[in-house]
Amino acid sequence: MNFFKRYYDKVILLSLFVLFVALMITVLSVHQQTREITPEQLRLPRRRPDHVCVTPEHDVYKYNSRWNELQMKWQPAGNNSDLVSPQKLAVCPYCAEKVNSARLTLIPFSAFDGKKSCPVCATKLEKPTETQMSGRVITANDSDGDGISNEDERKYGLNPEDERDAAYDMDGDGFSNRYEIAQKKRPNDATDHPPLWYRLRVVDVRTVELPIRFMGVNTNNKSDKKSWEIQYNLPRTSRRGKVRIESNFVYIGDEISVDENDNRRYVIVDVQRLPDSADKGDEQDKKDKAAAKSDGAENESSNTGKFKIKLREVLEPGSKARPEELEPITREPTYSNDLRPVLQDTGRPGSQPIVRRINAEVVIERTVQVARGRRPYRERYRIVKVDHKTKHVTIVKGGSMDDEDDKNVEKFVITPEGKVPREDWVVEGKTQENASAEQ
Repeated sequence: MNFFKRYYDKVILLSLFVLFVALMITVLSVHQQTREITPEQLRLPRRRPDHVCVTPEHDVYKYNSRWNELQMKWQPAGNNSDLVSPQKLAVCPYCAEKVNSARLTLIPFSAFDGKKSCPVCATKLEKPTETQMSGRVITANDSDGDGISNEDERKYGLNPEDERDAAYDMDGDGFSNRYEIAQKKRPNDATDHPPLWYRLRVVDVRTVELPIRFMGVNTNNKSDKKSWEIQYNLPRTSRRGKVRIESNFVYIGDEISVDENDNRRYVIVDVQRLPDSADKGDEQDKKDKAAAKSDGAENESSNTGKFKIKLREVLEPGSKARPEELEPITREPTYSNDLRPVLQDTGRPGSQPIVRRINAEVVIERTVQVARGRRPYRERYRIVKVDHKTKHVTIVKGGSMDDEDDKNVEKFVITPEGKVPREDWVVEGKTQENASAEQ
């Protein structure tokens, strides 16, 4: 023991030296092993290709035989040998009658030359006329097949042999001649036309989604709505910029905010359980209802299904503004009433879309050329309601949002399809004087 106490520092140095020598030997051994690796050993082995190289003479490019293997039998058109090249095809009009088959036979359009025959029914393929290709139906009462009888065309100064004048707007009121005649109006009288809102159609409804989302309603098996617990989630941003979801429970009569960046407050005024017809496609609701029915517990105070939460904006005392009302549905996004429908005026080809907000005025006007000079025609409407799901826009004539609750005020609903069919949109405007001069 005295020896170690006396020479302990030398013993430690000797141990460190031995460890150092062992490490050096290990490093030299590893270095020697790496020097023995050759470049050939580092090369990766070649893998087999995952594709097969073919030449243009391969069978896969023989489009004639490949098409004949399919159910659609047709004869090749021309010398084209590229399957990617589009082919203009037509349906054989005789197969359904002679072969009595529901299968359509596609034939190259070039085969309809009056010389070739259908490869299925062996009927001679006649060359279609220009009338058949355009889809117009020529009758004795409609020589040009534009949908306007010859009698009406002569009555209003149109050309019975020109199908283009059906889409003209002779009097400049924004409705085509064909549509006005179908509506029992005079196409050569600018004062006789359908309501101008017929020209409008809804292109889109731009919505603003609020961050709040109602998750569910706990009825506590009670029929008294005031005891129902309403759960909602609202994102909150901390001082460090992190966003966390804050979940709260409120009751009817409580005030909440729907956006942390909005100072407006809303009071919960009512909660309604939606009928089964409103719960479409929610698998969780279907499972809850099935379980409730099996237990015999589904009643008016059941927690299953979806609920509609009615909110009303809390205004400052003395404010004359109309409070905003929201009706979010549980488990669905909540949208603000600040919707902006995008409308298109089909009576003004090439015009810019009409973008308005609720309670905004929409003016539809058209300055036309009549016998006594130029006269503007306009009708004023106001948007009172927008449904962002169905994209239906409700308007009243010259009124305001307060008129929405008035049963005596006539309301009109604009849909994405609109009142005027697509084929009756005005494509070219012509005044009565110009149309008469051409005649």
